[in-house]
Amino acid sequence: MTIRHFLTTQDHSRAEIDALLEQAAAFKRSPRGQQLAGKSIALLFFNPSMRTRTSFELGAFHLGAHAIVLAPGKDAWPIEFEVGSVMDGDTEEHIAEVARVLSRYVDLIAVRAFPKFQDWTVDRQDKVIRAFAHYATVPVINMETITHPCQELAHALAMKEHLGDLTKKKYVLTWTYHPKPLNTAVANSALLIATKMGMDVTLLCPTPDYVLDERYMEFGRLNAEQNGGSLKVSHDIEEAYNGADVVYAKSWGALPFFGKWEQEKPIRDAHRHFIVDEAKMALTNDAVFSHCLPLRRNIKATDAVMDSPETMYMPKHFRETRIEVLHGLMRDYPFATVVANAGSGLVANHLPFELVDGVLHGHVARGNELVQMDGVEVLLIFHGPDGYISPNWYPTKHETGREVPTWNYAVVHVHGRLKVIDDAAWMRRLLETLTDHHEAGQPQPWKISDAPADHIEASLNAIVGLEIVIERIDGKFKLSQNHPARNRAGVLAGLRERDGDGDVQLADLMAKQESRP
Repeated sequence: MTIRHFLTTQDHSRAEIDALLEQAAAFKRSPRGQQLAGKSIALLFFNPSMRTRTSFELGAFHLGAHAIVLAPGKDAWPIEFEVGSVMDGDTEEHIAEVARVLSRYVDLIAVRAFPKFQDWTVDRQDKVIRAFAHYATVPVINMETITHPCQELAHALAMKEHLGDLTKKKYVLTWTYHPKPLNTAVANSALLIATKMGMDVTLLCPTPDYVLDERYMEFGRLNAEQNGGSLKVSHDIEEAYNGADVVYAKSWGALPFFGKWEQEKPIRDAHRHFIVDEAKMALTNDAVFSHCLPLRRNIKATDAVMDSPETMYMPKHFRETRIEVLHGLMRDYPFATVVANAGSGLVANHLPFELVDGVLHGHVARGNELVQMDGVEVLLIFHGPDGYISPNWYPTKHETGREVPTWNYAVVHVHGRLKVIDDAAWMRRLLETLTDHHEAGQPQPWKISDAPADHIEASLNAIVGLEIVIERIDGKFKLSQNHPARNRAGVLAGLRERDGDGDVQLADLMAKQESRP
């Protein structure tokens, strides 16, 4: 039986990558299982790691496997990789024995080994992981060498979650300054996966010296040709950022200067302005921003970019930011839960509101506790349609079984400060507006003037107005966006067929979200 390693995504077809991403999305929705029960994986870290080590250890644990972490040269013997070497130096054992022995202990071997940064003609041979793959009798996984294929998959899945179909989306892979020359692995991988997904890729770098190795440039051109995308190199910041859908930042050293970094340093220092900042992001097509991490703030990207909603490295699932969509739900579902701190604890009220020019107007009975809370910070929760989602509606459930029930919903959270208004004329205008709005669909709309004047006056005296200027607004529309299109179609069909309370409204909202750009 031929062993299939995972050393680079270039060894795998687009169909295989898509299948891996679909499986990853399923694991993400239901992350715990026993698919690897009784299995073990050796994780060899020749270089430091935080996210990769954490994700591999947790991934193994969540699927029932056991991970053994080794750091050769620190908590494990130093390893020799040269064939025919006379081992009279610091190394204690040869890769031939290490890989074969580990293969008898574990079911998988994963390796992280950075290049030496002295001679690119040597580094580009990727000797460490290639040696493991040569001698091991179990599959070998690349946790970053001169490429980072597992990170490629995570990056592609995150982009699909944010942008949907990635074909022809403009992807800017931009070099950024760093005080030290860094590995080209992540840049190589970003180029490979973006072109494999059919994106229009621009490699932005200061000078031709920073263009990536021709091996990866050629792979990128081939991927683009096969998947309907494109690849070009630019040294023009404004031209590159203009109209971008994704901005991916990374620092890397110039290949011609490997082993001669003092000569490269003045070039690097002269291009600090390649930092990702608000001005550059403003040129884009409301692009999402991403970086592999770790990232030096205000060196590679500004605080404002890193803390913005467009930053993809901290995914905000189901977040809705379009103000017209948020206002639309508030107008369609104006009955809100009002939460405030009364001093002795939280209090909640349930009231209808009218949205006028970014300000919310409502009213309460004069004896309501909110009347005594002028100036207090409040949270208003507007509830849109919601409903139970059966896993039986997902086509993937019938193929893999890896689906669980969930609940779809749409809510808007509004933060502001309460202003109490005790003004009869203001109240009358508000009641007329509310009445006209909510009576509009009636066969014979009721008007305030239909009631006796003394009754209206007494009613006005019994209520007090509320005004809330919106200081912050957040929306969460959990509408199966984390599922593939065929699962979303299954949910739509299931809701319409069930036709329970709110099901049609929820299906309509899902369909509307699907049709929005």
